[in-house]
Amino acid sequence: DGSIHVDIESRDFAQSVHISVPGYIADDQYFHLAPRGRRTVRLVPRNGQAAEEFEGTVQALNCAVVNRIALTT
Repeated sequence: DGSIHVDIESRDFAQSVHISVPGYIADDQYFHLAPRGRRTVRLVPRNGQAAEEFEGTVQALNCAVVNRIALTT
């Protein structure tokens, strides 16, 4: 169905984690992660078709760093 699963991990508490990927909708947004927490979020294509290029970011409200999403096979 063109969806992509993204694993998100945090060493410290992450508040209001937000995922931004053009052309995709995340099935969960603005969640918190406990220290050493992990969550898998499913990204679904907006138009039902996978984008040709995949590029996105993950950021927590209490973190100054914006992290790029890297695709692995």
